[in-house]
Amino acid sequence: METLPKTENFITTVDLSIQLEENVYQFLYGSQLYGTSFALYGRFDCSPLENTHIKINKIRFQLINYRGCVNIGLIGQPKYGKRNGQHVIVIYVKPLQSSAEPIDFDFEGEGLIINEGDRINFQRLAKPFDSRLKEENNSGYSQNEIFFDTEFNYRDGYFESPEPLRPGHIDYSGPQQPWPSPRCHFSVVKVKI
Repeated sequence: METLPKTENFITTVDLSIQLEENVYQFLYGSQLYGTSFALYGRFDCSPLENTHIKINKIRFQLINYRGCVNIGLIGQPKYGKRNGQHVIVIYVKPLQSSAEPIDFDFEGEGLIINEGDRINFQRLAKPFDSRLKEENNSGYSQNEIFFDTEFNYRDGYFESPEPLRPGHIDYSGPQQPWPSPRCHFSVVKVKI
């Protein structure tokens, strides 16, 4: 029986040689929240440097909801950083948001210099729909609401309590799981120049 590959071997690829004029959005990340399947795409504005290097000036992110009744949308401004020597771009999503408008992320200053074969990790952080439920309560307040946030909270009749935060939630501060994690809040994208 063949052993399963390590999770870091599951990647997708973007081709940065595709010119901005072509208006092509490339797949970066896919997941599901609130029963809705969605995907994140990016259109890259790049400047060539050398034959094995390229500078990313800007990425235009577009989220598309595919199946499910709750629209997930991009919120806030993405953030760039490095973690364990790897490029990481964090995007923020929230339920009951429009996904019609793209979000532009400009790399300020010198841009992001990428080498052929580099990998960019995209991390999704979900923001709760309603953050009022902070402690266990038996008040049944959610019975008066039109939407109950099952990603961050649990209920059974009138009993309600917050779910423990986990990787992919905006305020999670516990141990990080390997990329991509089994909870699908990361993607690893290999760069082709």
